[in-house]
Amino acid sequence: SVADTGDGVDEAVLPRLFDPFFQASSGSRRKYRGVGLGLTAVRQLVDRLGGSIRAEARSDGGTQFLVTLPSTGSVERAA
Repeated sequence: SVADTGDGVDEAVLPRLFDPFFQASSGSRRKYRGVGLGLTAVRQLVDRLGGSIRAEARSDGGTQFLVTLPSTGSVERAA
């Protein structure tokens, strides 16, 4: 999981966060730049690995992203 302590995300937009080109804020005076593809790319990668991703609004105003990936059944350790 990854969490931040930023402004957070309105719970009403959580279902759309992973949609291509979606941005929680819009208009010429929006606070953050970007085209809305970062979270879409993450979701596609997680999907290809057979996992899942979800976002949750935190009570402290931040947002938490939780990624779950399947186990391969073995763990390799570097020597």
